[in-house]
Amino acid sequence: MSSPNNTQFSVAVHAVVLLGASPDSLLRSETLAASARVGPVYVRQIMGRLRDARIVASRPGPGGGWSLTADPRKLTLAEIWRALRGDASVLALHEGAGDCNTGDALRLIDRGVARAIEDELRNTTIADLVAAHRAGLAGTVAPASPGPGSSDDAEDAVPSAGARERSG
Repeated sequence: MSSPNNTQFSVAVHAVVLLGASPDSLLRSETLAASARVGPVYVRQIMGRLRDARIVASRPGPGGGWSLTADPRKLTLAEIWRALRGDASVLALHEGAGDCNTGDALRLIDRGVARAIEDELRNTTIADLVAAHRAGLAGTVAPASPGPGSSDDAEDAVPSAGARERSG
């Protein structure tokens, strides 16, 4: 998870926003994957971690899928970030970085960067993103409020930001 190009967080947020926009539906991994333009196996790996954090639930089998269990008005992006990253370093520190003063300084900087990221992510809830998604403003999200410190057809009702850009 220390790769600067890791897409798990953005895919997770994309999927959770779709679930938040479809509260009465179970959405299949294939639906979430198609919307995020990634593979369903990748989506299942990410969603499994969110399920472990009790953010989402899954129902297996025909008619099954994923649903949001957390309240989208209270669920912040910071909680999704933590569910995926845990306490992993934000900065990729090289092996042996802990054996010198520079490594010690980098670890302190890393903790500060992690706090700053979480502080920023705490300002946006899934409900904020669902509202922006529905309004077609996914690229210009401003949190509506400060954070608190089953069908594949559902995707058609809530197009992805990319689909909106392509259609006009």
